Amino acid sequence: MYANWGITPVHEAGTGKRYAMAHGVPASAILLEDHGRTTWQSLQSSVEILRRQHLCRAILVSDPFHALRLRRMADDLGMTAAVSPTANSRVRSFDKQAGYIFREAVVYSVYRLFGI
Repeated sequence: MYANWGITPVHEAGTGKRYAMAHGVPASAILLEDHGRTTWQSLQSSVEILRRQHLCRAILVSDPFHALRLRRMADDLGMTAAVSPTANSRVRSFDKQAGYIFREAVVYSVYRLFGI
């Protein structure tokens, strides 16, 4: 996964891997998708990674505002996945939360209506 928070892009896959390893998950148990620039691209790539590894399930971790769209896209791609909203969102202020909720509502609606 990939995010652009300000000037320096943050590769969420690497950050997530470091976090999981710091909490006892062995590196060999972690598969990363770090090429997609959109949720859809990342999920498409993740489906392929799972297929190549002969795996059938995944845990998808994302910001709570993004979890509904992530769940729907994973379902639409035929991915068997549990979606786990992170408890440590970067979005803390009410103003920012409202903005993210509005953005996700619009983007989710566009996805549902037009499939993009």
